[in-house]
Amino acid sequence: MKSTAHLITLGVADLAESLAFYERFGWEKAPESIEGGVVFFQANGFVIGLYPQTELTKDAGGTHDTPRPGGISIGQNFDSADAMRAGLAKFIAAGGTMLREPFEAPWGLISYAADIDGHVWEFAHVPGFEPDDQGRFILPSGRSA
Repeated sequence: MKSTAHLITLGVADLAESLAFYERFGWEKAPESIEGGVVFFQANGFVIGLYPQTELTKDAGGTHDTPRPGGISIGQNFDSADAMRAGLAKFIAAGGTMLREPFEAPWGLISYAADIDGHVWEFAHVPGFEPDDQGRFILPSGRSA
C-alpha cells in the first residue's frame, strides 16, 4: 500500500475565531468550505480542515468536548533560516503563542508555536530538506534526479 495522507482535521473551540486566525496567518479558505460547518485550506497536495471540536468528538464517538491537542505537531519546512523566522513571526503576529524560540538542533533551525486552539506547529529550516519551487516538501530520497 502506498503511504498517503490527504486531510488533517484540527478540532477547534470556535470555528469563526480559528478561521480568522489562519486568515491573519495568510491562508485562504477554500470554496469547498461549508459556512459554519467546516473550513478547508489547500496545502500542497493535502488539505487542512478546521472543524468544531464538539462535532469532531461526536463523529469519532468520543466523550470530551474541548480541543485536546498533543502528541502531534504540524510542520512547515522553509528554504532558509530567514524565511523560517519570517513565517514564525507571521504566525505569532496572527495570534499564535511561542512555545520555544528558534534553536539549533543537530538537523537544523527549529521552533515551536501553538495556534489559538493549542495545536502545535513546528517551524523549521533543515538544510537538504527544503521545499521545491512549488512549495512541495519531498524527502531527498524521493526527488527525481
